[in-house]
Amino acid sequence: MLDICIGHPERSFVYHVAVDGSSAWVYQPDLEPGPVFTFEYAGTPTDVWPERTRVTNATAWQAARQFLTSGGQDPTP
Repeated sequence: MLDICIGHPERSFVYHVAVDGSSAWVYQPDLEPGPVFTFEYAGTPTDVWPERTRVTNATAWQAARQFLTSGGQDPTP
């Protein structure tokens, strides 16, 4: 499973859950934690923790493409 949030002008998040149940937040090591922002998750306003918004929008799109074209492999920035 891949969970992404794109829409903030500068930051996104990417969360990957593998077939074996392991999971990880994708991040770009060169980015500091991002700003706090709220997004709508299944109709519920949800705050994003700054340490999880350590990807740019372009990286989030790249992770989605990589996930879909690799058969669900862990996306890496």
